[in-house]
Amino acid sequence: MVRLIWIATSVVGLLIGARGATAGPMCSLHEKVLCAEAMAEMSVPLVEPGGARFRKRAQKPDWYQFPRTVWRRGLQAARVTAWFLSDGLRSFDAGALSVRVPHRDAWAAHRAGGLQLLVFLHRVEGDWSNIAGVEAHPNSMQKGYRKVRRAVRTIARWKTEDAVRGSPRTEFDDQRRVLRRSRNRQLLGLTWFYLCVAGHGSVAEEFRDEPTSRLSEALEDWQTPEHCREAAQHLVCRCY
Repeated sequence: MVRLIWIATSVVGLLIGARGATAGPMCSLHEKVLCAEAMAEMSVPLVEPGGARFRKRAQKPDWYQFPRTVWRRGLQAARVTAWFLSDGLRSFDAGALSVRVPHRDAWAAHRAGGLQLLVFLHRVEGDWSNIAGVEAHPNSMQKGYRKVRRAVRTIARWKTEDAVRGSPRTEFDDQRRVLRRSRNRQLLGLTWFYLCVAGHGSVAEEFRDEPTSRLSEALEDWQTPEHCREAAQHLVCRCY
């Protein structure tokens, strides 16, 4: 669980790329994945050498914020490396998005020459907008990024299949296979949420107490059977 003190300090300055106040509707990763109409991975280059002051601060990344100008230029040069869900979208201006990562991740990315991160997009009055999150954008400087990426890609595939089929899903072999066999906590939690939102909570819940499943270990405190039954009503995609 994330400590309260970390949440508080994240809001006031540990996230590079946050625009102004962070108040207002904010989505969890579960909500971002289910609400997004487009999801992509993009590569952000961070190779600017900077001056003496920059190099000095880079030696103490836990003490100093990453320069916003360097981060913004990195976003302007970013490119999409993988589409998970596009809904007709083929490109977007990454420099215009409010993309947020912890300062320490930005410093680590600068040492590595750049980073990959996931973006979740949603139409707002006809224009594409980045979905804000309670967490920072998942990025390759974070432990477990590949598992998050794999989980997002899987849910995106199911959402694409749902859109192509144009009718409610009636077969759940893939979802049951994930819930029974997967050791990816992010994928387990997202699969549970995907089924609950779609109104198939009975499929999700049949594995909660299954001895061979890791689902119960992956679920967070709020992911209760009651929440699952009401998930479709709780999911309000206004966190952008």
